[in-house]
Amino acid sequence: SCTRAQASLRILHRRRGQMGVAHLPERHNRREKEFLSLYLAVADADASGWTQRAHFSLTVISQIDEMLHASKNTSHTFEAGEDDWGFTQLVALSELYDVSKGFMVDDTVIINCEITVTEKSYL
Repeated sequence: SCTRAQASLRILHRRRGQMGVAHLPERHNRREKEFLSLYLAVADADASGWTQRAHFSLTVISQIDEMLHASKNTSHTFEAGEDDWGFTQLVALSELYDVSKGFMVDDTVIINCEITVTEKSYL
């Protein structure tokens, strides 16, 4: 069972250059701590001389109302030193924990991530 304090997540099992979703609560200021924030991150991105341009969306899906969701999308060029990008205010925690909205059911949140890598280069 996951409590609110334990709700942070990181995708750890990725190969170099692959992308995954991360929640990075240490980046939040006081106002942003009232929101679920999610980022797309590139694994093992320390090496220089690479870029990946991607368009992506992150969506929190209601488990009781198929028409209800919280979603944002953007495009970004990932590279060493700027290997994650996302949203500091994807959905308010008050909405996430609101039982009538169904975003969290039995301590489970469903997050959908769609990624289209539009350009890759390695120097």
